[in-house]
Amino acid sequence: MKRSLDDWRVELIRVTVFTRDEIPASGVEWWKQITGSEPDSISSKPQLRAFSVSGPLLDSQFVLNVGPGRIDWILGGIPTVDNPVPDIGTYVDTEKQFADLVSKWLANPPIAIVRLACGAIVHLPVADKIEGYRLLSELLPPLDIDAEGSSDLLYQINRPRTSTIIPALRVNRLSKWQVLLVSLVEAVAGRKTGIITLCRVELDMNTPAESNDNLSGHVGSLMPELFSLLREIVEKGDVK
Repeated sequence: MKRSLDDWRVELIRVTVFTRDEIPASGVEWWKQITGSEPDSISSKPQLRAFSVSGPLLDSQFVLNVGPGRIDWILGGIPTVDNPVPDIGTYVDTEKQFADLVSKWLANPPIAIVRLACGAIVHLPVADKIEGYRLLSELLPPLDIDAEGSSDLLYQINRPRTSTIIPALRVNRLSKWQVLLVSLVEAVAGRKTGIITLCRVELDMNTPAESNDNLSGHVGSLMPELFSLLREIVEKGDVK
């Protein structure tokens, strides 16, 4: 029953950098540097030293969120009544397009990066809960799942792995797995018209929070490594 990497659909994909520097209020210029266009929305909260820039890109919503010590680049879909689960494309295509975009900014980051992360929310449509649990049984070898007699499974784990780029660095590999039942509702009358079932995974690959090293000089190599670790879990499941 195991599916291929091409079967997984992306709800959201993200790159996050952390810094101890003061972050300049250059969000619009950063956003334009990557997209080559003007954003649709700009919001600012000066008292919180936070701002957000967003607009359409690649048939999705591209967002830059900035807060104290943290910058998030996010590509995601917007849920609607007709499409309650965002779907911005296949995992393979979306990861490549997103990584190509964000690498333009990461090639010359304007702040010293002390921590790096990438994450995604992906899903794979299945016929029903039983088929979803059977798929999770293949993707989660440590678990003995009774597909017919179980419900409400939520499995979360971190399996750190040593970086091949910086041998002294341990990379956190967090994944959260579940079978999700989503109700479809008629937009006008508000009546439930059906249910879709998804095998859903939330992923976060990140360098340790306690690290004090400046990673800026390694970002060009570390980011592809983090994406490779993310892709490995999507394709192979909960592997050590």
